[in-house]
Amino acid sequence: MAIDSFNSTPIGGGSWRISWTSDLGGSPTFYVYRDGALISTQTEASIEIFVAVGESVHLEVFDAEPAITPQPFPTRLLVQWRDVPGATHYRIERYISAVWTTVGSVPEDGLSLYQWESDVLADDTSHDLRVVVVDTNGNESTATTLSALLVRHPDAPVWSSTYASGTKKITITAA
Repeated sequence: MAIDSFNSTPIGGGSWRISWTSDLGGSPTFYVYRDGALISTQTEASIEIFVAVGESVHLEVFDAEPAITPQPFPTRLLVQWRDVPGATHYRIERYISAVWTTVGSVPEDGLSLYQWESDVLADDTSHDLRVVVVDTNGNESTATTLSALLVRHPDAPVWSSTYASGTKKITITAA
């Protein structure tokens, strides 16, 4: 029970038709996961998906219900902070090409907790963000930089095994 092959065909406007074959024969039920989240349970061996510009998609298809449910992979960063007395808004900056670039702004509206979610970020890359508090006079706070390594597509584990015929033991070693 395995998926034999995948084919992807662009159909325009950022949409793709993904098709596959299974060695089960007949009409198995396929479980389709996008970035670790189940998006479809179906018998058709193809699906149309939309992929935004700059987005990286991890698609998994199983021809039997997986014993272990895949976990979703993050595509964005979520930054949260507490309110600051006297703030009018919070400016979010990201370090891009050696320059702090404004990527968002959150107005002060009397809440005690604020958050901002990034756009889709590059995989296997460290991203630096900071929140700058701005008050009614335009004064800006000194920001603390947050650094996060975003890994959506983890590398497969590397391992080796040895069998000792005398003891009949298998030793598995992770690298």
